[in-house]
Amino acid sequence: MAYFGFGFLEQWTHPNFRLEGKWVTPTRRIIIPSENHYNAVALPEDRKRIEKKYWKMHTKPMEIFNSRALSSDSNLILITEGEIDAVSIWQAFEEKISVIAILGVANWKITLLPKLDNISNKKFLILFDAEEDSRKQAENLRGELIKHGFPATCRFFLLRLT
Repeated sequence: MAYFGFGFLEQWTHPNFRLEGKWVTPTRRIIIPSENHYNAVALPEDRKRIEKKYWKMHTKPMEIFNSRALSSDSNLILITEGEIDAVSIWQAFEEKISVIAILGVANWKITLLPKLDNISNKKFLILFDAEEDSRKQAENLRGELIKHGFPATCRFFLLRLT
């Protein structure tokens, strides 16, 4: 996790709340940095006392997680929905694979699309969850990548909880 600069804060509040002088109860958060901002993710055991929409909070507009992978020597870039998926894959392949996260299936238009004009000679493997919306967005993203001249394919995680 040191490669990605993850951190932890015991008493986190959103920077905007602090600037505005709003008092909110601090929460414990995993800090996941991106290029120009960070996400603060509530710990699973703390989520029962936090509204779901506040489980993961962005400090600025969303951007790709691990965007440096787009300029790496690798010609294959894996695209995941979330940061933890990206880190898990990166670790599973012993740090020998380039992977980014777009921060939610519909966010590729905001996070990845503006970057496509600045990259070349890449192939993309889209690895999203197998849910219906994820499949639809993966195909939409694949179509956009192909339209921009990038070979792309989709695969889906099938998670079964028993």
